[in-house]
Amino acid sequence: DRTCIKPTTKKGLYNVGKDKLRLCEGDCGDDRDCAGDLVCFTREDEESVPGCAGEGKPGDDYCTVRPSDTYLSYTREGENLGRCEGNCGDDDDCGTDNHGNDLGCFKRRGFDPVPGCDGLGAKDVNYCIL
Repeated sequence: DRTCIKPTTKKGLYNVGKDKLRLCEGDCGDDRDCAGDLVCFTREDEESVPGCAGEGKPGDDYCTVRPSDTYLSYTREGENLGRCEGNCGDDDDCGTDNHGNDLGCFKRRGFDPVPGCDGLGAKDVNYCIL
């Protein structure tokens, strides 16, 4: 089942059964389930979802606007990924940050914390870091 949360015009959380979830809709598995540039906000329980109102279903994840540039984002695979973006296979998949510094691929297991990034991201996904 999929649910939604309300944004700060505060759209409520709702579970829906769509292919691409819109703002405050869930339950998403990763960013690829969300429409456009939205990200899947991963929750352990009933944490509030940025830009949305309500509690939604405990443990369900919801699509929202990326809260910050350092929030983990899993939207694609391939080359020239930005900071805190995944899924990288090695350093060659990562681009540079806003200051021209090369990014490297941080390989992790499960939901290991990603240095310099916020959020849980997707399980077993590698992310580009400074």
